[in-house]
Amino acid sequence: MALTMTITTTDGITISNAYGKITNFNGDKHQFSFTINFYISKEAAEEGIAPLRTGNNSHSFSYDLIDSRNLYEQAYDYLKTLDFFKNAIDVMDNYVI
Repeated sequence: MALTMTITTTDGITISNAYGKITNFNGDKHQFSFTINFYISKEAAEEGIAPLRTGNNSHSFSYDLIDSRNLYEQAYDYLKTLDFFKNAIDVMDNYVI
């Protein structure tokens, strides 16, 4: 799973359809913390090209162990509740971190 959306880098460059994916994560039985990085494309992410600098990468939330969605799905859904990610579109893929 991933997201696509228009972002503006910290250098002021606007990128349409940037590919965002969770790349680092940790947590305990109450909180899930993660980093979402954006890339120029899915292919750039898969090739290991450095992520774009967006300045809005680290997030955490209290997750629900009873929820049928896995932690990644809950994390992406959480992101979409934030103003910065309100126009993000889900990308369903099998890319593994």
